[in-house]
Amino acid sequence: MRYVFGRTQRTITQSELLIVLQVKVLDPLTARASRPLERNLLERSRRELRERLERFSEQTARQTRMPRN
Repeated sequence: MRYVFGRTQRTITQSELLIVLQVKVLDPLTARASRPLERNLLERSRRELRERLERFSEQTARQTRMPRN
């Protein structure tokens, strides 16, 4: 094209990246330090994670279409 029309064309393409963060705001350190320590924190966290995974699996199973024979 440059040879026929005697000019050069330049195209600029811009892309954007969007990053979404989820945060959890905690109480100040002094307020958290004044509270008694939680017992079985690891077990509770594991149980909560297991429950969330089970709910996710149930939701995914309901939303997934199974092929019919």
